[in-house]
Parts: sequence; C-alpha cells; structure tokens
Amino acid sequence: MTVFALCTLLLSAFIHASWNFLSKKANGGVPFIWLFTAIAAVVYLPLAVWIVLAEKPYIGLWQIVLMIGSTLAHLSFFIVLQKGYKKGDLSLVYPVARGTGPFLTCILAIVFFHEKPSVWTIAGTCFIVLSVLFFTGG
Repeated sequence: MTVFALCTLLLSAFIHASWNFLSKKANGGVPFIWLFTAIAAVVYLPLAVWIVLAEKPYIGLWQIVLMIGSTLAHLSFFIVLQKGYKKGDLSLVYPVARGTGPFLTCILAIVFFHEKPSVWTIAGTCFIVLSVLFFTGG
C-alpha cells in the first residue's frame, strides 16, 4: 500500500468516526439527518452532474427503483442509528452499527443473489461478528 493510500484510508476513518461522534453529541434526530443529507447533496452534486454529462449512464426504470431503494435503506439506517445514539452509548452503538452492515450484506447476498461465499468470506464475516460482540461486551 502506498503512503498516499494509507493516508487516505486513515483520513477517511477519522472523518467517519468524527461524524458519528458529532452525531451522538448533537443528539441527532430527523433535523440532524436532514442537515447532513442536504450538505452531502450539495457537496456531491458537482460530481454527480459531471458523471451524468461525461459518462452518460443509462438510467431506466430499474435503475430508478434501485436508487429509491438505496435512498430508503440509507435513511432507515440513519434514523435507527440516531435512535441508537439517543438511547445508548457511542462505544456500544458505533461498533454494532459498523458490524451490522457487512454481516447483513453477506447474508442478503447469499439469500437473494445465491452467492457461494468462500471460506475466507465466512471467516471474515464471523470475525466481524465476534469483534462486535467482544468490543461491546457481548
């Protein structure tokens, strides 16, 4: 791994953890979700416009359905995360939230897409679940 890649990775991890810390401290809720979603939309809009103009992707009905589904899934996750932060400690809610995504993704890929996970995939998923259980005290 190059130094640039490592620095990018560490910066991303720091920003992500900082967002969760601020989310907990702000006592979140729907206004907080709306605010950070609006800010993200403004930040990413130029990139989205550039991709549409430069790449000219095909966006049909199925793609729109997937975009709406992704949006609803993310909003649901953010709302549940905010409720978790209101009721629980950051040191408990954060690892559970971070570990749930990869676990559910693996399970859903097996169920819906009939994926045949390798031994390494199963081992990695089990490691994530065990890590969450360890860091949250079971």
